Amino acid sequence: MCNDDVHWSYSFGKLRKTNFGEFERLVVVNVAETSNMGAAKFRFPSGVKTVYRSSFLSGKIFSGKIPYEKIKKGSFPEGQAKGKARQCLQHLIEKANIRQIVNLYDGSFKTKYVLSYWEKTNFLRSTKDKQGSFGTYTQIKDFDYDLEERSAESIYKDVISIIAQIESVPGNALIHCYGGMHRTGIVFGVMQKCLNGPKNKSQNKKFVKEVVDKEYKCHTDYKNAEKKGGYHQENMTVIENFPCDRLHKRLSRKQSPPKRIDL
Repeated sequence: MCNDDVHWSYSFGKLRKTNFGEFERLVVVNVAETSNMGAAKFRFPSGVKTVYRSSFLSGKIFSGKIPYEKIKKGSFPEGQAKGKARQCLQHLIEKANIRQIVNLYDGSFKTKYVLSYWEKTNFLRSTKDKQGSFGTYTQIKDFDYDLEERSAESIYKDVISIIAQIESVPGNALIHCYGGMHRTGIVFGVMQKCLNGPKNKSQNKKFVKEVVDKEYKCHTDYKNAEKKGGYHQENMTVIENFPCDRLHKRLSRKQSPPKRIDL
């Protein structure tokens, strides 16, 4: 069902440059089969809640070429169900009290529209209660993690808003990007540092190095210095330098949701 498997293919980099469509299709298949699951309890000002992390849990793939033309026209072809991602989502709803999904991915893959649509649809169908209330599905817009493209300050602001959104909905939450590595890794790492880490600066720095960095490496399929998988040092730089005092200040006041889009 849910698994913590993650796989980084070193041949994908070359394929991305020569055949982007096939590259994206293989990534979709990989994500459907490997959940890259993790979780931790976090001490928010409003109380303790468990936040899960994963890759997309749509479980959809496409046989042959990805139907970009249909996607461009605004349709969401269901494709085929593959792997255990769909079952994993159902398990989290029924057994782990997941009442919110925060989707961090708004990158270049066009399949994000299809995967988001079906994940959201399945989630809302499964969380509807007798009173007609649904879970909360939040799509974060324009959250990029690349320090070469964005300033650290703009990333800090986005991360603070995202964590405020996570806290704002009662019940446990699931966060993910596409493969559960980079955007997810930053948000999860900041929560570990600022909400679970020691308040003492030197002890917190040690905590980030020994706990947060190890967790980040695990979810990026880091093996060693020669086989780094999806490890990006700039992601850890954001976490290491993140101003926890600003997050604590935001969480201590009434929350307002971050930018979102409806699918």
